Amino acid sequence: MDSKQTNHKKGITGANSMRFAVQALPVDSPRFKFCIRCHAEKPLNDFYIRTDTDKRRGYCRTCEAIAREKIRKLNLHKDNAKCKAKYAERTGRLVNPGKCEKCPSAKNIQKHHDDYDKPLDVRWLCAKCHCRHHAEMRKKVG
Repeated sequence: MDSKQTNHKKGITGANSMRFAVQALPVDSPRFKFCIRCHAEKPLNDFYIRTDTDKRRGYCRTCEAIAREKIRKLNLHKDNAKCKAKYAERTGRLVNPGKCEKCPSAKNIQKHHDDYDKPLDVRWLCAKCHCRHHAEMRKKVG
């Protein structure tokens, strides 16, 4: 395409004008896709675009919403514990020590719950140690 094209809606000229242009689908490209969960053929607009590529996701928006809601219900006790700990920290009942319990780092300190039934019983770990701790827990389980 010519780099001198103008995008009249945005008033942008030059190479950046193509960034705002609406990309039309080629004539022979499919305008519908099958959802791999509900097996229904739906228009492409019913599928989210993947962030790592420009391709569409496998599940339609409806099936994605159902799956997200199912996960949210399974993890509701975790969300409740996190909210209670966050509120306790905001009100001063839970105080961030400012450093990791495992290493001397003071960067990106996070709360870790060993037991979600005790929302105010948290361990303060830096992001690296927190990630390592969860990796160790996964190894023990699996």
